[in-house]
Amino acid sequence: MLSTTLVLHPRYKLRYFEKQEFDKEWINAAEKIVKDKFKRRYSDYVVSKTPAPRSSTTRKKAHHHNDDSESGHSILSSGMSSDEDEFLSELDRYLSTPRIKDVEDPLGWWYGNRGTYPRLWRMARDYLTIPGTFEPSITYPLIIYCSF
Repeated sequence: MLSTTLVLHPRYKLRYFEKQEFDKEWINAAEKIVKDKFKRRYSDYVVSKTPAPRSSTTRKKAHHHNDDSESGHSILSSGMSSDEDEFLSELDRYLSTPRIKDVEDPLGWWYGNRGTYPRLWRMARDYLTIPGTFEPSITYPLIIYCSF
């Protein structure tokens, strides 16, 4: 879950693991995990575009985080799976774009970019809203593993 959360943070993406000098094999495995979760849990959502009523605050916030944000938002509903290439290209597009280094509110960034990444926005919302915890018996081995 930690790898998914870091990949979905626009400031880190896969670069976090590279900077921490993880093995390339591990980085590829983390990317595959995220892609598999994305495909398995979010491929059954159909995206339909509707005009988004936006306040000036929301518009300003979205513009600040990403100049390419769309003016519409997506309504996601359970339904038939979309074309797999189109579906995976959403994640691939996100991963191929440069990291956004000044993002302090990743959930706000995703909200502002929900029109560009409608399915990935849903995944980011689901994972980035999981409350953090500090349980020494759980966290300590993770810290040791991540520090190598």
